[in-house]
Amino acid sequence: MPVLPPAMCSTCTCDAATGGTCSDPVAVLSSSQTCNGQPCAMGPIMPNCSLFTTGTNTCAATPMGLFVSVSTMPTGGACAASVVMPVGQPPKWTTNVVACAPPAPSVPCGSGICAPAPTNPSSFKRCVFRLGDLACPPGPYTDKKMIDTSFDDERHCSACACGAPNPTCSGGKAVLTSHTNCSSTVDVDVPTSCAPFATQAAWGPIYAVLTVPPTAGGACVAAGGAPSGSVKSTGATTICCM
Repeated sequence: MPVLPPAMCSTCTCDAATGGTCSDPVAVLSSSQTCNGQPCAMGPIMPNCSLFTTGTNTCAATPMGLFVSVSTMPTGGACAASVVMPVGQPPKWTTNVVACAPPAPSVPCGSGICAPAPTNPSSFKRCVFRLGDLACPPGPYTDKKMIDTSFDDERHCSACACGAPNPTCSGGKAVLTSHTNCSSTVDVDVPTSCAPFATQAAWGPIYAVLTVPPTAGGACVAAGGAPSGSVKSTGATTICCM
């Protein structure tokens, strides 16, 4: 009989999400350190230098200066799943059986089975065999043993799958400035939750430009890769010994 190690599978993993998009960033300027107060200017940040389209577009001087938050919405994307493969030790036999066929007799020996006596009776016996689980034939060969000569390894793993990503946007850069051509710059990350933007000086009309678009990404939850199946012994053979 073979020793049957339990089915095991390689780990199911998901690559980082690709194919998603990020919406046009929106910047909000505020005198609040938490960016929760009434904004003094807000609007979309476009790839070309342009004036904010909403809000007053002017920010008065404040003792704490100004603060900025920039938001963008990620959508879409998917993760590639890894290929799951069975791993672990292959099946092996609990007991190995060695059988030696004697040479054909040089002269007829009459009826019955002609075979020489084993040279080492303590290690070898005189036996007959036949495929299948059968009764021993009448006569001296009554000590029945069953062996398997092969096995079918039917262990496998279910496919790895990835759920929808938890999308994110990162890596973007923008410039906010009072110059109409965006030449004098204040760099901000896209996105950013709330960060210091300027000193106490007042700002007039505010212009912005998106210099580096944010990149959509995210992670997916992996599922699958469960082991199933088993190893089945085949090639049952009956051995009957004296």
